Amino acid sequence: MSLKLDPYDVLLERAMLALYLQWPYLPRRATLPTLETLRKSLAAELAGMTDSPDQERFQTAARDFAGAALALPGVRAIAGADLTKLAASAETRPGLRTALTISNAGVTSDRVRELAAMLDTPDPPASAIGRRFYKNSSLPQAWDDIRPAVETLLDRLPADARTEVEAIDRDLQSALRNTTRFDVRPYEVALLRLEAIPGVVAALADRFVRWKSVEKEKTLTLANPRGSESMIASAAAAPPMADLATIDALVVAPPETLEVNFHTDVKFPARLQRNKVEWLVVRLRLEEPAETVAAGLVPVEFTQQGNEPPPPEYLTVRVLASDFDEETRVWERTITVHHDRDSDPAVFLLKAAELGKKRITIDFEHKGRPVGSVWFMTEVVDTPASSASVTLARSPDDLPEFSRFERNPPPPADVQLRVVKKSGENTLAFWLNSAHPDLPYSWQPVG
Repeated sequence: MSLKLDPYDVLLERAMLALYLQWPYLPRRATLPTLETLRKSLAAELAGMTDSPDQERFQTAARDFAGAALALPGVRAIAGADLTKLAASAETRPGLRTALTISNAGVTSDRVRELAAMLDTPDPPASAIGRRFYKNSSLPQAWDDIRPAVETLLDRLPADARTEVEAIDRDLQSALRNTTRFDVRPYEVALLRLEAIPGVVAALADRFVRWKSVEKEKTLTLANPRGSESMIASAAAAPPMADLATIDALVVAPPETLEVNFHTDVKFPARLQRNKVEWLVVRLRLEEPAETVAAGLVPVEFTQQGNEPPPPEYLTVRVLASDFDEETRVWERTITVHHDRDSDPAVFLLKAAELGKKRITIDFEHKGRPVGSVWFMTEVVDTPASSASVTLARSPDDLPEFSRFERNPPPPADVQLRVVKKSGENTLAFWLNSAHPDLPYSWQPVG
């Protein structure tokens, strides 16, 4: 059995491409400025040896870069394996450890020139994603996913970006009208043009990576698919149906994540009579409601397999209102959420005994993790009150109470401490909760 060892240039390239894919998410102050200086310096050094590569100098430059990069926050988690191998080659006692992890194969002038260009790229995410290939079997789905996301970026992109996107749309529709439904190449051309718009890949790196792979997908092509004679000849020579089914199974796309942002629709009286039960109705809607007492966004991730519609997800809606009683004594509801329509309502029966302005908080939880929260104020009065709701506009400067994990989230916490503001100034309420069977806390008030 032979052991395949990676040379210096392969380790360096692989580490940089891994970092480039995660570039938008690296710490902007603690990591990116220093990493930018390191890669530009290495690019300049490699550019100076393209005519006649000095192998020892190249290896020294690569391992010095690796050692410095590994000291930066976030780098080791992304490209630690390859950079560690490079840095290990700088040991004063080279031997077994280095020999088992890295090859001393030399680099050519063309290879050094290629690495220098990669290190000097002005757009790291675009450079990494541009080296990948779209999966032909899912190009239409990739377009349907990426194109709407680009639309949300246009206000932040250069002025001519919208003109270019509109031209891409027109050219794609024209190309699709003049080809067969089996030809997905126009989608690839359109997606590559989107990638070329400055800033698009950096903002949507995750979406592009989702639809691209490191290796080019193998495809089955038919010559002259619109010619009758070719179609007859192809049909005569076609493999059995079982073989076609096998081929089709090979190109089925893996499960993909579809994120949908829902608007909160909350109905509750602006004023309610003391000790009178009122309905609190909570629903998630695809479109922003005309009226709601608490406006916010709740992102829900669905899992989609191929062209099949994603199955529904189940969210927990929890009300935190220490000044109220709930008639059923159950402060949470489970709602079913579909990706393409409004959710069913969650209804709570609330009443309050004390007069004054009160605060109600509503949390949304998905798969054990908080995904959104809204709150609003209402007033308890002694006289009969109108049941009309009040509409509260959502300030554009408002920040969500919860920050979502964008990738590789840890398991849900064993114990959760929820802190919310009460109606009184500088007054907080605390709840303790745990899904762990050995911990006796189920949204227990603790102060």
